[in-house]
Amino acid sequence: MMNKAGAVLILVEVAVLVLGVMLAWVLSVLGCDVGNPFAEDSVRWLFSSWSSMVADYGLACAIFVLTSVACVSESGMVGMLKKGGRASVYAASVLLCGIVFLLCPLAMKHNPLLGITGELLPSPWLTGVPFVASCWLIVSSLLFAVASGKVKGLLSVPEFLSLGLRRFGLWIVAYMLGDFAFNILRHCIE
Repeated sequence: MMNKAGAVLILVEVAVLVLGVMLAWVLSVLGCDVGNPFAEDSVRWLFSSWSSMVADYGLACAIFVLTSVACVSESGMVGMLKKGGRASVYAASVLLCGIVFLLCPLAMKHNPLLGITGELLPSPWLTGVPFVASCWLIVSSLLFAVASGKVKGLLSVPEFLSLGLRRFGLWIVAYMLGDFAFNILRHCIE
């Protein structure tokens, strides 16, 4: 079901992109105040901005968060939290340590992770939280998977770490295409 929804989303994004570009072109030919997507400056902008339109902060966040979700679910940490016992104490303590680790920098005096004005929004801490939290979850779920025998041997570690890309690859492509279409259409309107 999830793959079908992702495939439909990608088709809708492609249709919106094609129709939006064609509509912008027709409107610019008719003299409306809309950028021509096939004009020289638009093509130059497209080629020079391609990578920044597709590979941005949102994509990096999505990849890290989806990888951590897949690793945590595959490691069995969530199931152990529900069952109780020694493994659940380990899983809960790892999660609690992660939360404390993320919140400790906020209590520091003259914190370099706060914004220039000392505020939390915007700040380097807030920008880095998705990555630090995801890395913490990935490493702890990898350790849990090794301890529980789900990851056997060094060669199975890369396979474990690439679960997020394999499970959610379609959604990552949908995000990239949606971001690309948004930027192209925004360029035509501005």
